[in-house]
Amino acid sequence: MVDTKDEDIDDEMVWDINREKAMMAPQRIKLVTKYILEHFDQKTYRGYKTYAYNTLMNVAKVVSSDRGAVEEIKKK
Repeated sequence: MVDTKDEDIDDEMVWDINREKAMMAPQRIKLVTKYILEHFDQKTYRGYKTYAYNTLMNVAKVVSSDRGAVEEIKKK
């Protein structure tokens, strides 16, 4: 039992909530938007990591040689 200070509250049977009204509530939209804007970089890993893409320039020589016999030439 919930203890309330307002004694004039009547309990009613509720079959379902108005989902559209709940999802479209301005306060909810405001909070969701705020969360997305504050956590976008973190969730998408933007700004936290830098990636260096290297291209192997002498693929044919590396593949055809024994392991470690030819030094890889990489271009950033």
